[in-house]
Amino acid sequence: MNKVFRIVMLMFVCLVTGCNKTRNAESDETVAEAQAIADSLNDVGSLQEWIAYYKAVDKVEAAMLIRQKLGSVLRNNSEFDEAVKQHDTCIVVARSINDTLQLIIALNNQGTNFRRLGDLNTASKLHYEALNLCDKTAGDTTYVAKKNVVCTLNGLGNILLSMKNYDVAEEMFRRALAGEERLGSATGMAINYANIGAIMEATSKMDSARTYYNMSMEKNVETNNLVGISLCYQHIGSLDLAEGNRVRALENYRKSYGIGMQTTDVWHRLSSCVAMADIYLDEQNVDSASKYINTGLTDALQINSYSYLADIYGQCSRLHEMTGRYDQAMRDIKMRDMYEDSVVIEKNLNHINNVRVRYETDKRTEEVNAAKSEAERERTVRKIFIYVCVLLLIALIVTIVYQTMTIRKHRGYIVKKEEEIMDMMEQMVGSAEKTRKMVVQGEATKQAESVQDECSFRQIDVPTGAFPQTEHTEEEQCLLKQTEETTIDELLSKVNKHIKDNIANCNFNASMLAELVLMSTTTLNRKIKAITNMDTTHYIRLQRLNKAKYLLTNTKLSMGEIQAECGFESPSYFSRAFKSEFDISPTEFKKKLLSKTLPPLYIEFSDTE
Repeated sequence: MNKVFRIVMLMFVCLVTGCNKTRNAESDETVAEAQAIADSLNDVGSLQEWIAYYKAVDKVEAAMLIRQKLGSVLRNNSEFDEAVKQHDTCIVVARSINDTLQLIIALNNQGTNFRRLGDLNTASKLHYEALNLCDKTAGDTTYVAKKNVVCTLNGLGNILLSMKNYDVAEEMFRRALAGEERLGSATGMAINYANIGAIMEATSKMDSARTYYNMSMEKNVETNNLVGISLCYQHIGSLDLAEGNRVRALENYRKSYGIGMQTTDVWHRLSSCVAMADIYLDEQNVDSASKYINTGLTDALQINSYSYLADIYGQCSRLHEMTGRYDQAMRDIKMRDMYEDSVVIEKNLNHINNVRVRYETDKRTEEVNAAKSEAERERTVRKIFIYVCVLLLIALIVTIVYQTMTIRKHRGYIVKKEEEIMDMMEQMVGSAEKTRKMVVQGEATKQAESVQDECSFRQIDVPTGAFPQTEHTEEEQCLLKQTEETTIDELLSKVNKHIKDNIANCNFNASMLAELVLMSTTTLNRKIKAITNMDTTHYIRLQRLNKAKYLLTNTKLSMGEIQAECGFESPSYFSRAFKSEFDISPTEFKKKLLSKTLPPLYIEFSDTE
């Protein structure tokens, strides 16, 4: 049995120390630190340094958080190839450590990357996978989990908006808006109000579009989001221009451009600049048109935007034609055509890049699936090992229980034999006593017959029954009675002594008392019953109650102290037992003593020693 136990313990140690290869979870402080760093940095070099640091100290989750931000920064810098690689790595890491929340974030980031690359099919698959994971984690009520849901809905809405599926896109944006409202995110609400406004504008619902743009404006003002405010003025200006109100459109474009100048968002600022230049060209306001065209050209060259450069060189050609410089206008047209061709080339390059990125993504997906298969195999082996250990443990427990029952069975057999021996000894003692009595009776009979014969010889009449054949002499009866009383007194003396020594032990019972007087419980119970007309358990309880009565009468101990001193488990049991034995509760008994209606007791209980 000891060998089996050692084997089971060895297997459990192996399970804990050798077979569990899962990585320890990183501390909340490390994760919070990494998230704070990611939120505060926008520099590619600094983010890469932090990733290298966390990888060196084996903080995989922290490195993943920094990598999520690095991918977003690279995307904003139009470095889509590197952005895709970073977020692809985040997807792999999140799957390997079973971090569902970070996996959703990585899928949404990757979906945004492909959407901006123009691969709407891949982008929608990624966002829908993120949405399915959001459904599986619906019970998670943390802020990050709820934010993941609205970001996923927003990403799908933007894809559907690009595909001109306005009805479904609006549904997605409205669900995202409801989620942002529950989170209390004013910025999130502003984004979704603007998205819904864009759908209304695209479907020629100008009044509704204006309403949603104004609602977006209120939330952006509330959070002092300058980029958002600038975009709202730009959207409203577009509505004014569509309605033919050039003056109001120009005013809103100026506001948008002025606020945009306070930010680093050159891309969105250029849109207002180009729109104002178009209005001034239409009004043939050469000076104002020239001002915004030159500013726009500088900004477009700064961000190297081929599409904006093509638009602005087209405006330059109109301006030079308006002022009679036709040679310059022709050169501007050539520049416009060159940049338009570059836009086409860029789209083709993006398509080629998409194909290559898709290939790399598929390859990485295969690697992820292989890693998942290996992890699943390890989990299966671990489960089998655990089941084997459990079965061995059950077998060990069954063995122990069986051996315990066997020992108890043998112990019961021994006790039974002891009782049989005691009964045999009692029978032997009884037989000896009976023999002795018969001998005494025989001698008495002989003496009576001798006297009878002598009387008959002397002709003396002997009264009938003068020498009864079945009775002892008076001296013999006295001797027998004295011997019997001595045996009873010795037994009661031992019993009372052991009860007195153990009276404070609430677990002391008839079985324990029987062991102390070297008898079986059955034999002791029979003897106590014959002597006191009560069973052993009742006798022990009576001794406890007698001592309680004595302590109530002759001491100033509290009820709780008396209860403990006399070995009662609880005050309620003490009170019930006392009242059952003496027809009065201990409290009432004490009150009557204090009122001197009961005489005090001065003899201690069971003092037979």
